[in-house]
Amino acid sequence: MNCKSESLKNVAIATAMWLSISPVALAADTASAPAKSTEASRVEKSETHKKGQKTAQEEQLKEVKSDAVSEVDGVNLDVDEEKKGFTIGDLNPLKWIFKPVTDTQKEVRRLGKRITHIETPITDLQKPMVGLRQDMVNVHGQMGEIHQDISGVQQQTSNVDKTLGKVEHNLNRIYEPVVKLKEPVEAMAGPVNNVRGNLQTLKSDMKGLKEVVGVTSTAILVAVIGAGLLVVIGTPIAALLVWRNRSKILKMMGSSQGEIKAMQRDTQKVEEKAHESSVT
Repeated sequence: MNCKSESLKNVAIATAMWLSISPVALAADTASAPAKSTEASRVEKSETHKKGQKTAQEEQLKEVKSDAVSEVDGVNLDVDEEKKGFTIGDLNPLKWIFKPVTDTQKEVRRLGKRITHIETPITDLQKPMVGLRQDMVNVHGQMGEIHQDISGVQQQTSNVDKTLGKVEHNLNRIYEPVVKLKEPVEAMAGPVNNVRGNLQTLKSDMKGLKEVVGVTSTAILVAVIGAGLLVVIGTPIAALLVWRNRSKILKMMGSSQGEIKAMQRDTQKVEEKAHESSVT
């Protein structure tokens, strides 16, 4: 009984130690096993190489998936297939004791691979999402600038609205005086029409006056011309008549006989000189 209890105790301690192994140590242990069986791995590699182009493409796809998963923080899974074949480690009795635990770990690893295959498309979206996030940040900045521009336009529009409000207020203040001025202006229509009629009448009167002035001016001009002709023509005739009848005029005026005779002699002399000059 004591031996069994001690063995069970040792198994429990070993199980606890095995479970307490870190994933790094587990990965190191799994990596050391292929190193011990290089020949088997070479055989497996040669067999996989013979599978053709399809298998090569699958391996390349696995590598791409592994690289994608390795870029994610906190993910460190082995996507390589489990190596098969007999190894020296299979002779270890502890391996058979802890076989349920190792099987559980293998199942966990297999599930991890499945999860890796499921997560690979999601991890493939990491870089595009980072770029999308950067684009969204840029768009957010541009939207902020646009928002600022719109805010500035809104402020300017508000200022214009205030100015228009003041203009409207001033126009409302001007409207009442303009309405009051409308009544006197409308009342001026009657007097203006009367003045217009008077101007028409005055125009007619001025036209008639112009005609009268024209006729009067013509009559005055004719009278002036007639008077001028009378003066120009009548003066010599009158002077000649006066000169010929001077004796009679002097007699009528009561002049002496001697003066009259002297005037007659002078007249005869003048006539004789005029006659002689005309003859010569």
